Amino acid sequence: MIIRLLLLAGLIYLFFKGRGAWLDFKRSVHENMANNGGPEQINDIMIQDPYCNVYFPRNQGIRLRHKGKDLLFCSEECRQKFLNNQR
Repeated sequence: MIIRLLLLAGLIYLFFKGRGAWLDFKRSVHENMANNGGPEQINDIMIQDPYCNVYFPRNQGIRLRHKGKDLLFCSEECRQKFLNNQR
């Protein structure tokens, strides 16, 4: 009988110890997110070059206004090849 009570007390102790550790972990994650402005933000998107089909970050693109459309190229070389093929 005493062994069962000791086992039950041990299980209750472990349950509350584990629960406390879990709550501390959740609290620290929440505080880190609040201090860092939330989850990591994506600053740019990947787009596809219309000439060579390579994907590159939009903010690094070489711009060209062609037939009323804004096009972005991965490099000056691809931009020039595109223009040469349009003639």
